[in-house]
Amino acid sequence: MQRLILVCALVVGLAACGPTPRQEQPELSELFERAPRGPLPDGVRPVAYDIDLRIDPRRTRFGGTVTIDVEFDQPAQGFWLHGQGLEIREVTVSGTNMQDEAATWRDVLNSGVAWIHFPRRAGAGTVRVEIDYTAPFDANLAGLFKVEEQGGAYALAKSESIQARRFMPGFDEPRFKTPYDIVLTVPEDDIAISNTPIEREEILEEEGFKRITFKPTRPLPTYLLSLAVGPFDRLDGPSLSPNEVRDFSVPLLVGESIALVIPYPLSR
Repeated sequence: MQRLILVCALVVGLAACGPTPRQEQPELSELFERAPRGPLPDGVRPVAYDIDLRIDPRRTRFGGTVTIDVEFDQPAQGFWLHGQGLEIREVTVSGTNMQDEAATWRDVLNSGVAWIHFPRRAGAGTVRVEIDYTAPFDANLAGLFKVEEQGGAYALAKSESIQARRFMPGFDEPRFKTPYDIVLTVPEDDIAISNTPIEREEILEEEGFKRITFKPTRPLPTYLLSLAVGPFDRLDGPSLSPNEVRDFSVPLLVGESIALVIPYPLSR
């Protein structure tokens, strides 16, 4: 009898050590009822973003990957976030009980609220979520839009107030302040601008393109994200002097081809 109990305990113990069972997909109607109509739920927050996009203003679409480290206070089946008009190609998650596993993206509300469903229930802690997607340049001067001027094509981002969700998945609310690492692949003859100065620029083997890595930003909300790509005429203006809220100078960049002034207040 004791031997039988020992065998049963061993079987139960081995089962407990096995992979977490896979989860059932919720119905879209259920997600629609549960979806937040206001702020995203508490207990889930982004702690870091890696943005790696290919932006060619001569085209009609752009795309790439956004990787978000998401922190959970409690175990979770998935989480709510924002993304509007994005064509999601693949979502991959890694955490304590998942390693490069496929997750599911569901567009739920027209306001841009979406649900990412994990293949297995995630424990409390941090889950890395990599989202591969593409999207059209916006036609209404919102999100990431394109402008053609004097024979040149330009792409510019308008993120305020809740329009970052039109060009990238994320937590598009002012209360979420997160650092960003931004990398852009752009035409070789174009200038690329973001919230921080360029850290590294390399010409790719692919003819006509270069890859630009920007310095990491300080923590900031999505509505302050800035991207611009195009054949700008670049002028480096005089630096903005230190003041009562910062003890360092801020470089000033002026683009002449279209009206554009970009200071760099979000890095040091």
